[in-house]
Amino acid sequence: MIHNLNEIKKSSKKFQLLFSGEYEIEESKLNSISYLAKEKSTWINEGDYYELTEWKNGEGYDMLIQDKNSGRQSFSIHFTQLEIFIKLLFEIGAIDADFFSDRIKIKKDANKKSNSVRRKY
Repeated sequence: MIHNLNEIKKSSKKFQLLFSGEYEIEESKLNSISYLAKEKSTWINEGDYYELTEWKNGEGYDMLIQDKNSGRQSFSIHFTQLEIFIKLLFEIGAIDADFFSDRIKIKKDANKKSNSVRRKY
């Protein structure tokens, strides 16, 4: 199971969102990563913003969702709680091994900046 943000970043580079149009991901030195939708698609609005920040002790994450439909929401989750939710999603059939393999697509890294990395998809 993935326990830290660096592992998530490595895995996510191969993960393709099927429901989203063009977007931008920005990584910062604060051990956080964000997603900004650049265009409207079926369930995502242009300007919707998501951010994941790893706790300083590495044991969990703060998550921020800011979208046009539900406004601003934030919550924190310990990695064990995250694992439980992932397990429950597998149990009810919401995700399975194909869920991930269907979305894997190799991406080329975009230009890197000194304090952040932006990748456009």
